[in-house]
Amino acid sequence: MFPLMQDEFFGEIARRVIKLWYLGIWTPLDGAWYDRHAPGQSGPPASEILVSSAAYLESLVWDAVGAHPMAGKPPGFGTWGLPPE
Repeated sequence: MFPLMQDEFFGEIARRVIKLWYLGIWTPLDGAWYDRHAPGQSGPPASEILVSSAAYLESLVWDAVGAHPMAGKPPGFGTWGLPPE
């Protein structure tokens, strides 16, 4: 595993950035991370954040599974009539 992923401070951030690349959403850091590294600061948002519609459409998960985002990038008229690749 990469040393950055094992880092106490940056490891959690790096994992969330990778998730952002793949899914187009930002997963907030948990409250324990804030307690350790940012005491006195307000905690994380309550839920995951969709960064933008473009982030969802261009996220890497669609290439990884060989699909297209629902209602985002239709493959084209009549392609439903062709067998899958």
